[in-house]
Amino acid sequence: MHHARVAAPAAPARPSFLSPRRRATPSRRRAVASSSSSVFSRDADDDDDDPSRRVLAIDVGTSALKASLLSPSGRTLASSSTPYATGTTRPRAHPGAVEQDPDEWVDAFARTARDVLADDDDSGVVVAGVALSGQMQNVVFAKGGRAIRPALLYSDVRATAEAAAIEDALGGADAISRVLHNHKGAAGCLSKWIWAAKRERRVVEAADAILLGAHSYLAHVLTRGDASACDATTASTTGMLAPLNGDRDGRDGSRPRWATDVLGAFDGVDPRKLPALIAGRTPAAVGAIDDAVADALELPKALRGARVFHGVGDLASTTIGATGWDLGDGGAREYLYLGTSGWIARTCAAQDDDANSSSSSADGVFELLHPDPRLRIVASSMVTAGGAAEWARAAFLGSSRTGNNSLADLDALAASAPPGSGGVLFLPHLAGERSPFTDANARGGFVNLSMKSDAAAMARAVLEGVAYNYRSLSIALGSEGEGRGGERRGRGGALPVVGGGARSALWTRTLADVLNRPVRPVADATEIAARGAAAGVFVACGSWGSDGEPPRGYFPVDDDASDLSDDDGVVYPDAENAEAHARNHEVFAKLHAAIKTSGVDALAN
Repeated sequence: MHHARVAAPAAPARPSFLSPRRRATPSRRRAVASSSSSVFSRDADDDDDDPSRRVLAIDVGTSALKASLLSPSGRTLASSSTPYATGTTRPRAHPGAVEQDPDEWVDAFARTARDVLADDDDSGVVVAGVALSGQMQNVVFAKGGRAIRPALLYSDVRATAEAAAIEDALGGADAISRVLHNHKGAAGCLSKWIWAAKRERRVVEAADAILLGAHSYLAHVLTRGDASACDATTASTTGMLAPLNGDRDGRDGSRPRWATDVLGAFDGVDPRKLPALIAGRTPAAVGAIDDAVADALELPKALRGARVFHGVGDLASTTIGATGWDLGDGGAREYLYLGTSGWIARTCAAQDDDANSSSSSADGVFELLHPDPRLRIVASSMVTAGGAAEWARAAFLGSSRTGNNSLADLDALAASAPPGSGGVLFLPHLAGERSPFTDANARGGFVNLSMKSDAAAMARAVLEGVAYNYRSLSIALGSEGEGRGGERRGRGGALPVVGGGARSALWTRTLADVLNRPVRPVADATEIAARGAAAGVFVACGSWGSDGEPPRGYFPVDDDASDLSDDDGVVYPDAENAEAHARNHEVFAKLHAAIKTSGVDALAN
């Protein structure tokens, strides 16, 4: 099909990093508790570490950019985070649209870098490297080293018509899986690219690079447009890779490649603009921070000329940080991430049955490439996890009273309601859903409200509804557990919980009861992704010696992790609560399909 050319929308205002700038308002410095505002912390006990061996780990998240300065031992010497906005200029014109200004990621990087390295600016020592990680499955159109329109985020599902057209053109869902890996409908990057080509043709044609991760754009900018790259994990979320099975040889794992023949058949899609693929356990140094960019961003001296490492996407960096490099004695490692979005992920061997069958046997289950080509990540993810809690906090409580700990207020309200929320159920699909079903038009809702239902019951129902969806993810992955008596089928004993939501005692207790499985909130849960992102850079820089093995304690796991006692932070399920939640989940699991038949999708949302 061919489409008439349309006038390009106005490009965003010239970004501050390419024009004279005023120094950003300094971040408030205080103990780290949340990424909801700019925060800062420093550990003075690490002043004896060699500054030249330190790594600045960057996580370009959905709601904020976080920077952490790490020593080779894994200690966080300093950290800072800066939030940015999410939205779209025309939400009613494009239902399902979710966008961010990529240059706000750059400004947030500059601000957090100045905070984190403020005390090191006089040392004259450049950090070993900058490790970049961030949100995946985005589409950024760039020209001359900068974005020329807002980024279409992973949660953007406006391209429903384009997704349907792709399915028709390729012969249906089963046929698609034979030519494209992990195509996920309207959320897929190909659908978004075609959407833009139809409606913003001049923007798409003007772009000289298509970037698919927030961290990829940051690498592009810091190297003044020289780096146009995509890590294998991020690439495997886009729906634009060729199927992996044909590249397995049992020795080298998978050699990812773009499905250029398939992609190039769609009008407006030029595969030559796709980024270079980076694969391997050690991240690639894609360049060094350009002096002109450093001047424009007013970066500290410790970053001038520093090597830029294009790391893996956020799910992979979190996976590595939570489970380490190796599989352990059980042959697989599993964890739960509770952030703005959420997922349960498992690392397994590339030849494992999980890696070979899960992505095709269950709707909403992803098989993703691991940085180590011998491994795979099998994951099932939801769009809004902590995001649902933040929505509930704002809806029921208004502005946060405790600043950083925005969950604390919601916890206090929810804790005053009994487990089960008086029968109130909450569907957490506030922005579509990826797992355990894929539906761009799915929406949230409360079910079974009565005159007795109050704000406390609804608040608790939100936490429980997210937990119920995690149970559905667990079922999709085939990792359902049975409790404390040794009969559980889960892998590796207690399930590690990481991400900002792990700080909520009520939520982790609820997860244990709903999953009917011991869970273990990980200490420094919000630093897990930073450790994972930095790990490969420490290897590349030789900070871990010739064998590249991490120091003991760098990763919060070891092979005897299943031998856990009551006093090590493990939260065990309550048998009575678990039984009640199991009944509730049976109803919860049927609600989406039942509500969808009502025609609610036709309503404006």
